[in-house]
Amino acid sequence: MIRTLLFREIRLVHFTAASVGTLTGIVLLLLTLQLYLDIQKAFDIPQEQQETLVIHKPAATLAVSDVMNTAFSPEEQRALKDHEAVNAAAPFRRNLFEVTAFTGLGDLLPTMSTKLFFESLPDSVLPNTPNNWEWKEAGDTIDILLPRQYLNLYNFGFSQGQGLPQLPPDLVTQIPFRIRLRGAGKSDSFHGRIRGFTDSFNTLLVPESFLRWANATYGSQKEVEATRLLLITPDPTSTTLHDFLESAGYETEQPLFNARRISQIASFLFSVMGLLALGIILLALFIFVLTYQYIIDRSENSIRTLILLGYAPQTLSRFYVRTFTLLFLPICGAALIIVGMVNTVLRPYLEAFTLSTPLIHPTVYILVILLFCTAFLAVRFCVFREVTRIATHS
Repeated sequence: MIRTLLFREIRLVHFTAASVGTLTGIVLLLLTLQLYLDIQKAFDIPQEQQETLVIHKPAATLAVSDVMNTAFSPEEQRALKDHEAVNAAAPFRRNLFEVTAFTGLGDLLPTMSTKLFFESLPDSVLPNTPNNWEWKEAGDTIDILLPRQYLNLYNFGFSQGQGLPQLPPDLVTQIPFRIRLRGAGKSDSFHGRIRGFTDSFNTLLVPESFLRWANATYGSQKEVEATRLLLITPDPTSTTLHDFLESAGYETEQPLFNARRISQIASFLFSVMGLLALGIILLALFIFVLTYQYIIDRSENSIRTLILLGYAPQTLSRFYVRTFTLLFLPICGAALIIVGMVNTVLRPYLEAFTLSTPLIHPTVYILVILLFCTAFLAVRFCVFREVTRIATHS
């Protein structure tokens, strides 16, 4: 009887409009949050994971003094090591002697020779080194890490233009070749061996112990300060690190700061979407509250009648609040189902960009609970206030 009396003056369209508006706002807000968490995961780097960043100074002019200015002084290296966003900094050591590589494989490859350059890094900062990555002075084999980009340039550029066969990585590591070192009036030949490929460095890396020995043996000049540095950082997109390098005039060899800009743009766009969705939800909740206030106003005579019949105002208020709960809970459930369905459809595309997170992130559930509690308290306050007002004037 209470339901019939209290809702007989109310049109279904009011409930439908408020419900659809609220559902739309909640779905938009939850989807925005879910996608934001997916995007943020792609840019978050675990604390235990270390990223590398290679920096150098701008290229010099033809003046010899300018060439010397491209080297990092001990003070500059110390400032980089002491930066809060840098865990370690190591200089690239380069060869101070002439290096020539040559090979000939009969019908497979013609005899070829080329000038090379070597660089090395301390083993402590070099990620993913092969087993037995070391040099013994009595050895006659030089281990080399080859940039994967070099092999791609050969396979998809040079070889096709010269009519040469393409070389898979496994075959490259088995190709025998010789390396001649010449300098300081000495010349010796060694076996060369490609031990693997690197995506992190655009240089020919050899063991640090070998290059120290070779520079001391064949070097025609004393070693100078490094012109390139490797930075070990937990977050290469750090704003403070970016500002420091930019103010010092240093350049990076990887477009890592593009990721920072992309992250900032994505965060801004999702923030705007989130604000719009939040605005829609607030508007929908406002409509919900107004709808309930409208219901109570239209049912004022019925409420007075029920109070005269002995019903307490608190009983009538709890009835309205319970009805709201029975309406709003399915809306929240439907919103979660829609978000889960959309995320299921998008999951293959997200996984292609390593953006996959749980079907519905726990933070999304927390947000739904907060929205429900906010709406519940707002409606409860409105209902108790209006019913109490009517009871007072009865």
